[in-house]
Amino acid sequence: MVSVSFALLEESPLSDFFKKHKVTFKPKEGHIDLYYNGVLQSLENEFRYGGDNIYYLRSRLGYNKSKDYCVNGFAFRSYLENNHYFSSLSYCPELVDNIGRLLGISGLNTDYYNNSKYYCIEYLIPMRDVIFDIGYPPETVGEKTVEFLNHAILRLYDEWRGSSFVCDNNLVLRLSDDACIKPEWFVKAEELV
Repeated sequence: MVSVSFALLEESPLSDFFKKHKVTFKPKEGHIDLYYNGVLQSLENEFRYGGDNIYYLRSRLGYNKSKDYCVNGFAFRSYLENNHYFSSLSYCPELVDNIGRLLGISGLNTDYYNNSKYYCIEYLIPMRDVIFDIGYPPETVGEKTVEFLNHAILRLYDEWRGSSFVCDNNLVLRLSDDACIKPEWFVKAEELV
C-alpha cells in the first residue's frame, strides 16, 4: 500500500482510473494540483464548488498546513462490515467520492464500484510506526500499547455485553504522511463481498 501522493502522482490503478475520467494530478510547491479535462481546478475559493468538501480535498492534496497523505485503517477486524464509516467507504474511497462531487462527474462512484474489488487487508505494523487517529494521540511505544489495550479491553467488554457500540467503536490507526506500508508487514488479504 502506498500513500495518497504516490497513488495519484505515479502510475497506479487509482491514477489510471482518474485518467479514464479526464482527472489528472501534478505536484506543485508542496501540494498536488488537480486537473479536469486538462484545466487546473483551483481549490483556493471554498465557495466556488457549492459547499462540497473542499477542506477535505485541500487536506488530502496537501494545500493545508497539515497534510493528509496517510494510509489509514481500522484496528480491529471483528464487526467491520457493520461499522458505519466502513459502509460509507465500501462503495468507493472518500477521495474518489469527493473529487466526483466537486467536479460534478456523473457516475464516477458507480464506475469505481463496478470495476473494483474490496478487500480487508491485515497488517502487523510495529507500534513505533503507528499513529492513533484520536484527539490526543499517544506518542511513545508504551503509551501506544496502553491506549491500544484500553480499546481492545473495552471492545471485548462491549462484545461480551452484546452492545451495539462494538460495531462503530473501532480505533482508526494511520501511518505518517510520507510512509508506505512495508511488504513484510502483510499478514493476509480477504475479499469482502
